[in-house]
Amino acid sequence: MTWNKVYEQIVKSDVDHLAGENPTRRAADEICKDTSWFTQYLPACKKKLDVIHFNDAYNIEEKEVKKDEKNPIVGGASRFIYALNKYGAKDRLVLFSGDLFFPSRMSAFYGGEQIIKPFNLMNVDVSCLGNHELDNGPEVAKDLIYKTSSPWVMSNIVSQKDDMKPILGLKPYHVIKNQGFRIGVIGFGEEDWLGALNPANDIDDIKYLDYNEVL
Repeated sequence: MTWNKVYEQIVKSDVDHLAGENPTRRAADEICKDTSWFTQYLPACKKKLDVIHFNDAYNIEEKEVKKDEKNPIVGGASRFIYALNKYGAKDRLVLFSGDLFFPSRMSAFYGGEQIIKPFNLMNVDVSCLGNHELDNGPEVAKDLIYKTSSPWVMSNIVSQKDDMKPILGLKPYHVIKNQGFRIGVIGFGEEDWLGALNPANDIDDIKYLDYNEVL
């Protein structure tokens, strides 16, 4: 699979539209119109897998945008859940890639509990641990995670005291059947996490494994 050619095509498309009114959007529209240049590098498959992905969902409150007279109120958990349902989340593979409970102003008062009920209405199939899940320490993170309805994975941030297994007792991967496919999901954390974690975490116990080692 020659991904260099794929990258070159994306760059070329962006450059060709630099003079346009909205180069980023126009480039994306152009790429979406004709995917033959991209699909030629993919394995032949008649089925299509629809995926919805999101992350950093710790703010549940809506916001007021005073400059927008038509839509002065935007965002919020209820609007997001409505949008997910509108896009048919129940019939698609929904993935969440971390930072659910913290940081937000509301988490300072509710300790991350405020997002659990909305999150459980989002039909998330698999979640990956984010570094902010650990903001209040491992025990709090564990308690919050096990109150959600989604399985959580972490493949390369492990506990040395627990036989190099993923921290918090999470799964290293999760296999799910969705839309006629059998899909394996893995989740990676960055090495930078270790230097930014709350001291409530046992930093000496937590170890980062290179992606290539895990794969």
